Amino acid sequence: MASESTLKPVFLGWKRPLLPLAAEWLWRAYPAQDQWDLSQVTIVLPGRRAKRQFGDLLTQFANQHGRTLDGPLIITTGGLPERLYKPTDPIANEMEQTLAWCQVLRAAPSDSLTPLVATPPPATPIAPWLELAGAVRRLHEELASEHYSFGDVAAELAAETPQEMPRWLLLDKLATSYEQTLASVGRSDPYAQRRRAADAKICQSPGDVVVIGAVDLNKSIRAMIEEIAPSVTILVGAPPEESDLFDEWGCVVSQGWIDRTLEIDEQQLVPATDAEDQAIATSRIVSDWRSQFELDQITIGITDEAMIAPISQQLVVDGIDAHAELGEPLIRSAPARLLSLVVDYIQNRSFRAFSSLVRHADLHAMLSADLSSNAAEGDASAASGNWLIALDRLRSEHFPLRTSDPLPTAAADRELVGRLIAAVDQWLQPLLASDAGGEVRLADWCDAVHTILASVYDTRRKSLRGVWQKRLGQALAAIDSAIDRLSSVPQQLELALPSGTIAEMLVAQIAEVRLHQPSAADKIELVGWLDLALDTSDALCVVGLNEPFVPESVVADPFLPGGLRHRLKIADNDQRYARDAYALSLMLHSRSASRLIVGRASADGSPTPPSRLLAACSPQTAATRTLRLLEELPPRPAVASIWTTDQSSSDLPIPVPTAYDPPTILSVTAFGDYLRCPYRFYLRHIAKLRPLDDTVVELAANQFGNLIHDALEEFGKTGPKHSTDLHEVEACLLDVASDLGRQRYGEHPSAPVRLQITSALNRLKLVAQRQVERTHQGWQLWAAERQVDVQDNAVLMVDGSPFGLKGRIDRIDYHPDNDRWAVIDYKTHAHDPFKKHYKKTTDEWIDLQLPLYRHMLSALGIEADRDSVQLGYFNIGERQADVRVNIAEFTPQLYASADLAAADVVRGVREGRFVANPDAATNFDDYAVICQTGSIEHLFADQEEDALEETQA
Repeated sequence: MASESTLKPVFLGWKRPLLPLAAEWLWRAYPAQDQWDLSQVTIVLPGRRAKRQFGDLLTQFANQHGRTLDGPLIITTGGLPERLYKPTDPIANEMEQTLAWCQVLRAAPSDSLTPLVATPPPATPIAPWLELAGAVRRLHEELASEHYSFGDVAAELAAETPQEMPRWLLLDKLATSYEQTLASVGRSDPYAQRRRAADAKICQSPGDVVVIGAVDLNKSIRAMIEEIAPSVTILVGAPPEESDLFDEWGCVVSQGWIDRTLEIDEQQLVPATDAEDQAIATSRIVSDWRSQFELDQITIGITDEAMIAPISQQLVVDGIDAHAELGEPLIRSAPARLLSLVVDYIQNRSFRAFSSLVRHADLHAMLSADLSSNAAEGDASAASGNWLIALDRLRSEHFPLRTSDPLPTAAADRELVGRLIAAVDQWLQPLLASDAGGEVRLADWCDAVHTILASVYDTRRKSLRGVWQKRLGQALAAIDSAIDRLSSVPQQLELALPSGTIAEMLVAQIAEVRLHQPSAADKIELVGWLDLALDTSDALCVVGLNEPFVPESVVADPFLPGGLRHRLKIADNDQRYARDAYALSLMLHSRSASRLIVGRASADGSPTPPSRLLAACSPQTAATRTLRLLEELPPRPAVASIWTTDQSSSDLPIPVPTAYDPPTILSVTAFGDYLRCPYRFYLRHIAKLRPLDDTVVELAANQFGNLIHDALEEFGKTGPKHSTDLHEVEACLLDVASDLGRQRYGEHPSAPVRLQITSALNRLKLVAQRQVERTHQGWQLWAAERQVDVQDNAVLMVDGSPFGLKGRIDRIDYHPDNDRWAVIDYKTHAHDPFKKHYKKTTDEWIDLQLPLYRHMLSALGIEADRDSVQLGYFNIGERQADVRVNIAEFTPQLYASADLAAADVVRGVREGRFVANPDAATNFDDYAVICQTGSIEHLFADQEEDALEETQA
């Protein structure tokens, strides 16, 4: 069946969803005999989801009427043009179009391009040219889809803005060269082909064509439809009395919808705040509807893709599975993430990128197997697969920048990490070899990518089963398709490109692909805004009826500003408003239940005003509505979920110290750890737990201090420690520290580490001054970095039993003129040693390091009354005034109480008294997770605060 020769849309009403109404219309228009024969009909729909849903509807409709279906061809609007004519040459894909534009732009004289770009890029690198070519391609595509050439735009501007004409005339000239370039390699531009087909009136109908719900057709498609008008029927979801709001193609008339009042019931509007609140509101609405509707009768509309994750998570918490119709971005699949990590790594060979790459689960498995099988005898870290610990340790201790630089000679894990780097380089060899000359052909690079992915996934794919194997196969197939598109570019269009540029091109292609999984009746659908108008559900909840999502606006287009768009009557903000106003009207009229959630912030926290669609009403209604949507909201009661509990704390027990052999010796610094928190003392000194963080980019305080300490140690052992020549002392300290810096952090340390090394050298210059002054005062540096252990008879008698002490004393000074001794600890801060050990306000010891040194004097060979020996710090602060010897003024009575405190620590260790101190938690607590003083504690604190607010309300 066909319509009249003139296009006249058929209006089916909007009391029910359009697709079922369209199926009923087809049943009437093409009466069934034994079979419902639609084989000569082409159905055109605006989206992929509508295409799938309509096919299912037709099958169900035929089954309900006891007929078999000989189905129609169902396509999207984008697939219609090439059904109406036969292209003379294969259509160029986007990559081929971009490369053709790039060739044309680069071939043009540089000064001729100034109307297009004020400063044309230099001949190399190629990346800016590709970026410019992509922008011109998109501009050409948008104009051509509306049946405009660049020359048409120049003609439109001739009268009012002639100063803009040179740009468009240049583009028109370049477009001719672009089409010639494509033709020379046997390709053609899709829009040029379509325009020629429409102008030559060679479009032919494949049979009856039924266009359903396509209210936003571009002019290119309209022109082609007009050519086959006698064969076309256009179905519109609106009542006949609204026909003035649509043109002959069934598309919305912008001004009509701009002037129209939208019928929105205030009860349909649900105000919400941030993303979390919007997700909770969505879940509450779905829960309320479940008594009326099955899950497959409810659709959640998403205007902002970033909201899919919080809504899905909230629904799962509330016991509801969701299916995102938009699909999962291919870039999130394991193979695509691996490829992105490879691209990041080969761009700069940084250790940061390397660490991320080898942590990818699939590559990690391959590397572990490789390193384990080739592990040297006795190499436990490689054999056990613990090489990540070695890598993290090297990064956290030595801060290397690039894997191409020699590893620091002082790195204990140097050999194992070197083998790991070699293993990764061997895996990437095909890719690195293809880029050996700096630039590479597309086909060669693509072959190399195929090789490295196959080496990881050929075995991995076989180890998976069921849905996981299917998803991996789906992702690999999609990546292969993207790679093949790159590699199949005609040689004449290929550019010699840096490997990194090709990699970015591939990742950009992958980023646009989505993997779609089948839904199920027991899952609720999450559907994008553009698919909602033709959705067939009975109940609809739209999340995020806000600017800038609905209606979408283009506010800054350097080539096509709003005024020019309006003059050319191409997709401008008015047209987008009209499209979305109609879509909202169709949704609200055709559903038995509707809710519109209006948030105040997007998923990233940006403010989101209510949509302009909500202002399509009387001024008084708009004002009242806006005030209600923006008023202070009470806390939203959570939906009872699988996580609902009356508990006020976690059930996770804090690990209890297990049976252990009490230590018989401790370092003098460990006593302070016990005083601060016995439980954390246990974790550090008994369980031997240490933090390991590979994310830090600069020296920790202890690492910075060790650099200075170790330079002073070397000076005290081999340097001119008795010299009064400032230049000699300073030169020695700086040379030693510089050598240590190179050994530990390599020849090319990061900028933060370089600054810290420079800071250490500056402080050592001040130390040199104090050292010379102290020598002038008669003090001699008697010993440096003396190690004392229980074998040296350094013990503390507690309850009649000896307890060993150990420690490393930074510096011992002796004054021969008055037979005085000083035991000194280097500290890279300006703190008072007395205050760091004893708290006067509470009369308690908080550290015992210096007082315990008294019990090591005999082991050091110092024959002196231990209470008469000076104890203190050599402060090495940032300022000159903060670099000095700072002696603590401890009295004999305080020394006695310090010994009692030390004895109590020993008893606690012997008896296993390791109770956590709740006041010991800090912002930089190494054991916050174990002690549950971090996120878990804050979670319950937030819950208690919310409960208090609800009670007060």
